Amino acid sequence: MVDLHGFQRDVLFAVCALERDGDPPRGLRVKQRLEATYYEEVHHGRLYQNLDTLADHGLVSKGEKNGRTNEYTTTDAARTVLDTHVRARAEQAGVELATSEPDAFDSDETGTPDSQTELGDTPPTEGEAW
Repeated sequence: MVDLHGFQRDVLFAVCALERDGDPPRGLRVKQRLEATYYEEVHHGRLYQNLDTLADHGLVSKGEKNGRTNEYTTTDAARTVLDTHVRARAEQAGVELATSEPDAFDSDETGTPDSQTELGDTPPTEGEAW
């Protein structure tokens, strides 16, 4: 497991949030996301040095967008690190994290919601209503 300090984790969370929002995680956007969290200026040198460190650790992939702009994407390793961090903090705080549950309308191979077929009803033939 990679040992990160708080700012590096925050950078990873910012890159993940930008990816989730469909906003290309370029350096300037990561900086803006961090400044919105910290309510203070994040210096370019600090940001890019830490992004390079994260890339060296295999937590972000760094790609060139247009010859000038770098774009960053998180790796599976980064998501594992962040997941582990969130779970550890939740446990320390005594907070139970929500778990994903299967969709209540998972369907069988006929496309009929399971709740209907479990009641013993058979799917209608074409042209019939339930």
